[in-house]
Amino acid sequence: MGAAMAVPAPRTTEKPLVAGTTLRFAVLIVLLLVSSGSMMWIVTADGLTQVPDAYGCLLAAGGDPVQGDAANAAVAAAHNAAYESCQASHNPVPAWWAILVWPLLLVLFSSLVFRLLPRWKARRARLVPLSIVDRDGEIGGELSALAARVGLPATPRVLVAPAKASTSALVFGSNRRPWVCLHGGLLVQRAEDPERFQAVVLHEFAHIRGGDVTLTYVTVALWRVFLAVVLLPFVAWYAANTTASARSPYWHAEEPGIVRQFVFASAMVALVYLARSDVLRSREIYADLAAGRYGASRRYWALADPQAAPGGLARGWNSFTEIWRTHPRWEKRREAFDDPKALFTEGTLPTFLAGAAALLITSQLDSYLGPSVANSPGADDAIALAGAVVVAGIAGLVRWRAVLHALQTDRRVTSGTRTGLSLGVGMTFGALISSQVANLQWLPTQPEYLLLVVLAGTAFAWWTTQCAHLWLSVRRGRTVRWTMAPVVVSSVVVLWGWFAWWQTTGVSLAVNGTGADRWRLVLEQEFPGPSTAHQGILLVIAVVWLNLIWLNHPIAMAALVALCAAPLSAWFVALTAEAYRTVREQFTGNLVWEAPRPPLRRLLIAATLGGVVGWIGAVDAMAFMHTWQASNGAQSGLFSLIYLAWVFVGLAAGMIVASAVSVALGDHRFSLVTAVIVTEAAALLGFAGWYVLAAADGCLGPLNTMATQCEWRPGAASGLARQLVGPIQLTAPGMALASVTIAIAFHRATSLGRGPVTYSTMRVTPDMTLVRRIWAGVVVSAVLGAVAANGLILAQNGTSGSKMAAAELGQVLQPGSPSPRLRTRQIGYWYNYGGLDIMTRWNKDFRRLSSALTKAADTGTGQISDTVFPPLCTALLHDTQSAKHYFPVPEPGIESQWASFIAKAQEAGRGCLNSFSKEDGDLFLASMKQFARATDTVGSVEHGINAVIHPGKH
Repeated sequence: MGAAMAVPAPRTTEKPLVAGTTLRFAVLIVLLLVSSGSMMWIVTADGLTQVPDAYGCLLAAGGDPVQGDAANAAVAAAHNAAYESCQASHNPVPAWWAILVWPLLLVLFSSLVFRLLPRWKARRARLVPLSIVDRDGEIGGELSALAARVGLPATPRVLVAPAKASTSALVFGSNRRPWVCLHGGLLVQRAEDPERFQAVVLHEFAHIRGGDVTLTYVTVALWRVFLAVVLLPFVAWYAANTTASARSPYWHAEEPGIVRQFVFASAMVALVYLARSDVLRSREIYADLAAGRYGASRRYWALADPQAAPGGLARGWNSFTEIWRTHPRWEKRREAFDDPKALFTEGTLPTFLAGAAALLITSQLDSYLGPSVANSPGADDAIALAGAVVVAGIAGLVRWRAVLHALQTDRRVTSGTRTGLSLGVGMTFGALISSQVANLQWLPTQPEYLLLVVLAGTAFAWWTTQCAHLWLSVRRGRTVRWTMAPVVVSSVVVLWGWFAWWQTTGVSLAVNGTGADRWRLVLEQEFPGPSTAHQGILLVIAVVWLNLIWLNHPIAMAALVALCAAPLSAWFVALTAEAYRTVREQFTGNLVWEAPRPPLRRLLIAATLGGVVGWIGAVDAMAFMHTWQASNGAQSGLFSLIYLAWVFVGLAAGMIVASAVSVALGDHRFSLVTAVIVTEAAALLGFAGWYVLAAADGCLGPLNTMATQCEWRPGAASGLARQLVGPIQLTAPGMALASVTIAIAFHRATSLGRGPVTYSTMRVTPDMTLVRRIWAGVVVSAVLGAVAANGLILAQNGTSGSKMAAAELGQVLQPGSPSPRLRTRQIGYWYNYGGLDIMTRWNKDFRRLSSALTKAADTGTGQISDTVFPPLCTALLHDTQSAKHYFPVPEPGIESQWASFIAKAQEAGRGCLNSFSKEDGDLFLASMKQFARATDTVGSVEHGINAVIHPGKH
């Protein structure tokens, strides 16, 4: 609906709006610290000094570096314990203090540079005190008056650059001890144009008053130290090792990683430089506007560097070069005086940088700290939280400021699509250059799953925009600064859930894909039962269900609560007259009052309709499964899994209906947040209806599914509900997002969604009644309470399902038959990385056993001591366990002998120990013979391995 304000709103200023640049500085510092530690950790550990050894454990396990990430990840998963033990022995993680050395050095040297930088700048530019050129104190007196006008507690130290003919100035140092440098040309022009002199000085004083001097020069110091102490040594080391890598037999596997590391280093430089430039540009505009408030003449900006409007190509080139500039062009600065919208509207560059920084920080923290805190509870969640704080603190704040500025200046609130796309592209860029989704290949095995990252960024921008719009609307006319809190805090929790999902399930999907066919085979093995007639639903389970297993996680439920709580809480706020905006109807031209939020009844109608449809879908699923039960007469594990999958499909149908109705009938300003609320409520209603039926299973006649006798079974229903509640609740936001996306795509053609509710007369009083507030509280509390209660169910249920059949899946994904040359390397590493040690210990322990037998025979008594032989047999059993837990031999013929050795050794060890407990001499002698046969088999294995490794000697 078109809208024009009856009375123009006053022009906004930047002063009451939070800038957010302080957090950008913090992100830069964190990014530099984490990257320096990660990059120099590689140098310290010397990970690529001997390239073949970097893949020694993978080769010993039967992997092939050239096969790519997915195949080798499957090999590692199939032999997870052995692989981790091998890595710990042959690729040890540096000590914890070594991990902290480089960030500490970066901070130490940066602190030193920061303290020396002012004096170095003064010495290099040959600056002199103002008193030398201002002998009568006239300039000093004027500067003191200007400092007092700005509100500085004292006049900062002023230096002069006599050799500089330009009419400029700059401030450096720190907030506590700022230094202002006036160029000689500016002092000369002071007599001719005092207004220009005052404008320049007020601009520099505004930097001091704004408190950005310290952060600016801390960043400068960090940047320079990073280049000298981290980046240059890293590039030199990596370039030197490229030559060695090029001679490696695994160069094709190494090449993507080597190139990606160079791209990573280059991208780090570019990202940090762009972020630094963006912050400094925005600071210049803030200082310009502040100087204007302090009385600076705008004539200074109007006369500076006047240029004609550029053409098409020149305009595009200027846009590209602008993002690299530390000072904005003069036309940009002049535009900011008329309307500072550039400070508040969509910031694609900051959000792109935030997305890239978040993925780089999480991936680098994972590789940097991951090995040291691998067994620490909550370590992965803490890393995910770091990424969430970065994105919410920058992208969330960007959208909140944009919405606030639009509402204060009567502009249309944009959807945030551009911001979301830039955020998603930034996160994708960070994932690609950080080797998070691809290591031994150029792109991930399933690159299409990176679109989920772009979609997540877009959805987050939409949701944040609409939450901010809702809260700022209901709080219009009152203090709005605190409304940022529910939006940003909820954004952190929502993004925490997203990053935690992406680091586990998301990355796995990009690397390995869904593995639908393989998972279907695993399902049939894990849940035996008749399934030939249900291949379609099994495929749905394999593609959807198993990838939703992670959603049974407390963080996921916390994210869902935040997703609903942030907008729903706005219905608790009592409205005032200022919250209703006066607008003019598009067709009639009449003035009407626009409601700041949609009425709850619209949401309840859509949710109820969706809940009923979902309940009907669940009933239909029960009726269908009843016919299968009758024909097969059993409720196997696979039967119950398929039953739950059909119930899931039925409830999902209700969620689709609810979200579609919400989008079609709801307020287009808040389409996503209301669709999420409605879809979640519909899911809970349908789920509650199905739960009642499941508890009464056996009493429902044609709907009986899991039971045949009539009895109230809430316990059995709860067992099924625990498997269903997580996927159902956390699928609801996806359904809502899909409906909103379709609506946005076809909005012009279909005009989906309604405008805000309007009234011909003021309707403030009814909204403020106690009854309505109690009604809103009941609805909000019911939805959030149900979500939180189901979260407790999930927390009790655990997340063990995520590890289901990992070994079986790894066996299916193992690479094909290797070449003879690769097979030789695999067997060689198997032998040198653990096989030789196991066989050596076995032979040593067997010789000790033989010596003890010889000694017992020489005594002539024939007595076998129960204090001598059990420890020897136990040692041999320990060797057998080591062999059992080690990798299989990567050659089928030799592996059969190795398996035979393990079987004989286990039989001999158990027989030896049992012979003493049973006092059975014959069993003891039999076990000794079996030990001898096992030792002969070890000799055959070693001979076979040497024949492969050294064919000319055997």
